[in-house]
Amino acid sequence: MSMKELFGKVFDQEAKKVAKQLAETITITMVGDVNAGKSSTINRILNQDVAEVGANPGKTVQISEYDYGDGVVLADTPGLNDIIASHSDETRAYYRRSDIILFFLNAAGTVYSETEKQALAFVASENKKLIIVLNKIDASDDVPTQVAYIREQTNHAYPVVAVSSRTGENIDELVHVMLALAKDNEKELLLAKKLRDRASVANRWILTASASAGGVGASPIPFSDSIALSALQISLVLKLASLYDRRLTKSNLQDMMLPLITTTLGRTLAGSLAKVIPGVGTVVGGAINAGVAASVTAAIGYAFKAVFEKDMSLDAQLIQSLFKDFLKKEQRRKK
Repeated sequence: MSMKELFGKVFDQEAKKVAKQLAETITITMVGDVNAGKSSTINRILNQDVAEVGANPGKTVQISEYDYGDGVVLADTPGLNDIIASHSDETRAYYRRSDIILFFLNAAGTVYSETEKQALAFVASENKKLIIVLNKIDASDDVPTQVAYIREQTNHAYPVVAVSSRTGENIDELVHVMLALAKDNEKELLLAKKLRDRASVANRWILTASASAGGVGASPIPFSDSIALSALQISLVLKLASLYDRRLTKSNLQDMMLPLITTTLGRTLAGSLAKVIPGVGTVVGGAINAGVAASVTAAIGYAFKAVFEKDMSLDAQLIQSLFKDFLKKEQRRKK
């Protein structure tokens, strides 16, 4: 199979995965007592201030949905007493179909009260894709003790993220935990596209892909790198394009990426050959492949991110120039 044919096959495969994600819906359900800062936290995270923010108690008396567009749906639930009192089939079904449940606790109040324990037990009995959000930490004097207590009381069953929706403290950490859950549901891209800080998400994707490429490059099987590395790199670029709302055709991306993929394979060829040499050759070859594959993959990601982020025209020469610059930076960084 020629490199062009390989590229076309891998592109079609990875493009289908991206399209499948974008055709889905991700439902994020907020649970917590009134005035726990649910809506203000969501408004910190997402790119639209749709969720209603206010200090009036009892404002939400039933499950209310807010459509953020692009497949992202936010659900605000009643107060905890209403949740405990209403164990209806409809309520249970709603929790079951949620992709992420944010269970809010108030660091400025009685943390993890008996009512909160009962409500958490009810929600978790239907769905364990749950994150405990300890909000209003700016009004607490001992957040570490509160977090330790919550983890102990919940048997470390769920992530606990301490945030302040007022100051924005640790909101990035909450976002990354949410993205991890969304990734488990194969809906990470849906959530990522709605976040305020897309650059942080892009950087994390690039670093993850680079680490994965290193693992592929270190494989002891000679020449096993090509298809796996190509798929990883093409998938990364397609995800970045979707994140920044840039359209890529197979032909267009092929012109830009084939030289970069060839660079990866060319530079790892010596390592692949070394893998067939008995003894030390396997170790040395694997080490060469791992480092080169990781650096090249990172450079590809950063080159496309720079073009997408600055809304520059897609041009093969520009991509190659940026790729070479970023590759030099990666190589210097790893020395």
